[in-house]
Amino acid sequence: MKCNQVDPELYDKRFESVPREGYLDTHWRPLVRKAIAKYCHSKNVALDIGCGTGAYFMPMLEEHAVVVGLDISLPFLMHGKNRNRSLNLLRGDAHTLPIKNNSIDTVTCNLFEYVDREIVAGEIYRVLKKDGICLILTPNKYSLCRMPLKLGAKALRKKNSVREASRKELANLFQRNGLEMVECRMDDGLIWLPNSLDRWSGKRIYSLIEGFFRPLGCNPFSNMMLIVVRKTAG
Repeated sequence: MKCNQVDPELYDKRFESVPREGYLDTHWRPLVRKAIAKYCHSKNVALDIGCGTGAYFMPMLEEHAVVVGLDISLPFLMHGKNRNRSLNLLRGDAHTLPIKNNSIDTVTCNLFEYVDREIVAGEIYRVLKKDGICLILTPNKYSLCRMPLKLGAKALRKKNSVREASRKELANLFQRNGLEMVECRMDDGLIWLPNSLDRWSGKRIYSLIEGFFRPLGCNPFSNMMLIVVRKTAG
């Protein structure tokens, strides 16, 4: 996603205007809030990498920590600051975080599909304190929502700038970078539907699929993954 080509206000309101986005928000936001409450404690310092306008992770983090939001998009940061002057926002690149070593208790991140994950994982390791936690919300490589679009792009030989990873690939990535995966949640029921069907009954269909996989504890075709990793040394 090229943020400078996206209207920040429309981006923040996508949950209201697109049913599939609304379903994902309803499903994942309470789980993110619960994970933050579990791992982020009073007097913690938190960093939200790829914060955009600061409208998603930051309000939840602020309930438990002093928070800095970082993003490379100036229009998104300006929109966030205009909406809420109290936000502590910083312009910077996830590949070269302008943050001191071993200074952050909790990191949140939702841009792994757009960056060089190896470099960013190394940067997360560098800035986290020992036993520090990182919460990552990221698309699943094997999502049944994204798969038809990816196959269509491949058939048309279109280059895709979005590079999703699988759970196994991310587990190996974190292990190489001194980060231990302590949780991985994959349980939304999103699949690809035509827009007309999505508007008419998408949320009901997604909820039915979600319910089908619930007894199994994991949906391998979940659109998103919520991953928690811990810095194990350093």
